[in-house]
Amino acid sequence: REYGQSSIGIHEKQCAQKWEEVETQKPSSERRPLPVKPEVREDATREEWNNAAAAVHESQAMAHCLGCGRTFKDDDTLRDGGHRNHP
Repeated sequence: REYGQSSIGIHEKQCAQKWEEVETQKPSSERRPLPVKPEVREDATREEWNNAAAAVHESQAMAHCLGCGRTFKDDDTLRDGGHRNHP
């Protein structure tokens, strides 16, 4: 999803709050830190900003299967054995 200049601050705050709520429900050994805000130059276009945010989301927020590298919305699919198809 793309966010404009006026709404990104609202999104960041709500997203961080939701992240923390989800992570506190997990055992402490499975909790992940809040993804870092992407570093984008001040005059970046909306497309550049959204691409940087998408890259951070993919690398830090998504759960990665160590067997095949696929990414999932959360760790539940991996932990509960819902993903079994490896090449």
